[in-house]
Amino acid sequence: MIYHILTSDEWEQAREQESYIPDTFTRDGFIHLCEAKQMEGVIRRYFTGQDRLVALCVAVESLRAPLRYENLLGGDE
Repeated sequence: MIYHILTSDEWEQAREQESYIPDTFTRDGFIHLCEAKQMEGVIRRYFTGQDRLVALCVAVESLRAPLRYENLLGGDE
């Protein structure tokens, strides 16, 4: 399982649509996902001060697009 974190407002808007495409997809060309062990760091880096967050659970085996793991922050993950 991998996860995509978004605000509850974004989730409510997504539920009204037939599909969900995050705003960052247009800019970055992919959907940001993380493993469970990375969620705390992702929330701390990108969602500080925000509450009412939602974590979408994504089954890796259900993906139709390639999944690519990258280390863009130069860390050890």
